[in-house]
Amino acid sequence: MVYTQLLAISAITNISKTRHRFPSGRVDDGCFFKAIPLVILATKLILSSLVICCSVGAATAAQSVTEALKETVISGDINLRYEDVDNTVFSSDLLNVRARLTLTSGDYRNFSAVVGVEDIRTVFGINDPFGLINDRDVTELDQAYVQYKTEKVTAKLGRQALALDNRRFIGTAPWRQDRRTLDALRIQIKPTQALSLDFSYVYKINQFPAKFNDRDANSVLFNSTYNTSIGKLTAYSYLLEDQTVESETDTYGLRFTGGTAGNYALMYSVEYAQQTNQSFDAEYLLLETGLSAAGLTTKLGYERRGSDNGNYTFATPLANAHGYNGWSDIYTNAGRDGLTDLYLLLSGKIDRVALTARYHQFESNFGGIDKGSELDLLATFPIGDNVNFGMKYATFAQGDLTTPDDIDKFWLWLTLNF
Repeated sequence: MVYTQLLAISAITNISKTRHRFPSGRVDDGCFFKAIPLVILATKLILSSLVICCSVGAATAAQSVTEALKETVISGDINLRYEDVDNTVFSSDLLNVRARLTLTSGDYRNFSAVVGVEDIRTVFGINDPFGLINDRDVTELDQAYVQYKTEKVTAKLGRQALALDNRRFIGTAPWRQDRRTLDALRIQIKPTQALSLDFSYVYKINQFPAKFNDRDANSVLFNSTYNTSIGKLTAYSYLLEDQTVESETDTYGLRFTGGTAGNYALMYSVEYAQQTNQSFDAEYLLLETGLSAAGLTTKLGYERRGSDNGNYTFATPLANAHGYNGWSDIYTNAGRDGLTDLYLLLSGKIDRVALTARYHQFESNFGGIDKGSELDLLATFPIGDNVNFGMKYATFAQGDLTTPDDIDKFWLWLTLNF
């Protein structure tokens, strides 16, 4: 075990330096020559993983490419959603539908492929005239990657829906109809039952809304987890370089989550991270505890996105931002003075209806500014095995006069999964 941990530490050190070995120019669509270093890196990492894991297990039974194609599975979803936004100046709404279709081939000698497309269209002309809702009509390639998978090693190359941990730093932002995907090389290694290593090199960010905000990247993501008897320890380094807007942020952190079992289950999470960019640095802190009993879950949490003396705030450009700091998305970008979020969550079920209520109290990390409060309410209800209905409401109340105005948001949706 000590030998394995030393190898993991060595891998972190080497990977942290890897980003600067890649070409600094953009990796354009269809330009395979610039991606040659990826192939070399993939070969080295796969070979290294074989040494770490000692054995990847026996290969799957031989089969033809034709048989693998015959085993292709089709899956997808159709999501019809209405969104209404009201602030002190404008009122706007949008009704649109997203159709997503994904084809997953069968395995051939541990290799498989995934291809997915999505289409988003406005319905009945209800089309947000003020641009308050971050969705657009588009048809685009959602996923397209090749996968190599054994018992202990998984490698993916291509466009993929990549998410890590609780999605606070790296996620697909699935709340928007057009989710975020990454063009990347990802390698996941599981040397033991307790230890997992996850490495990605990202060369393009396919950002919402639609294709209008896609960006070239030169980023390295490393995440390692170790399961203990009292919880899961995660160490990570996310070295993000957005070449389109010429920005860099390097984030290093530790996260520990755990809980107890039984009729009265206790939950706890602690996380700390440091971040630097070209000029500033900031810290991140999360403290959360909760209790689950009699079908009801209660959580009390404190999150701090630190500020560098009012000049820079801890940034999360690839996060599932909608799930944090309120569903109104007022503080997706917290401003330069940082943000502290003290929140209380209650969730449970009445028959088949799942209910959630969450209250936030916001304050700046620098300057002691009252940044307002927010109440979020959610109800979801399954209709059969594959259809779900949901409604959600968020109301934000302004704090000091320098903070954003009051805003209300309301959603209704119907989702079919197949």
